[in-house]
Amino acid sequence: MNNQRIFFSRREILLTFFILTLAVSSFGQTLSERADGFNNKRAFHKKNYKVEYDKFKEQTRVHFSNIRIEEGKKSKSGAGGILLGVTFFFDGEILKTNVDDYFLIFQAVCSNWCFLDNHDLRFIADDKKLNLGEGEHSGKVGNIGLLRYEVGTKEAIVYKINRNDLTVIADAKISEFQLGNYEAALTEKRKQMLKNMLDLGTVK
Repeated sequence: MNNQRIFFSRREILLTFFILTLAVSSFGQTLSERADGFNNKRAFHKKNYKVEYDKFKEQTRVHFSNIRIEEGKKSKSGAGGILLGVTFFFDGEILKTNVDDYFLIFQAVCSNWCFLDNHDLRFIADDKKLNLGEGEHSGKVGNIGLLRYEVGTKEAIVYKINRNDLTVIADAKISEFQLGNYEAALTEKRKQMLKNMLDLGTVK
């Protein structure tokens, strides 16, 4: 009788171990592994998606580095193109709840100031209009970036956006935006990047 009880106990342990192993293999990917999965699809340059933990702040930063967005034909900003990045943060190393707040980061290198006086950001996602306001603008003048042999400006503008609005932009058939006098539309590949960042900010 005792031997039989030992046999069943071992079987229960093995069954529990099998279930846990299956769960880990199916759902136990770390955030870094999920980010690497997007990197390996090579939709952009490798390692665009990064997961970084700051042990001093006890905070994790998930970031998509800059992707170029071409200016629309009717745009009048004078910028040759801008770069878009997306970032979010959460406390600790493990994502326990869905991320609510994301940050859109626009960067531009211009021969003159492109967004100093006007950096309102507006989106039209299908028939829905979203106004993200002026954001946080910073910039400098100098011998920089693409203007290696000229004096120019380098500007960065950061906008906070909630999950619902970012989802609307990512899921829309047509997503257009106006940043100052700069107008452009997001291609499917650019919208997929937003979807990937939303996915990385979602608990599995």
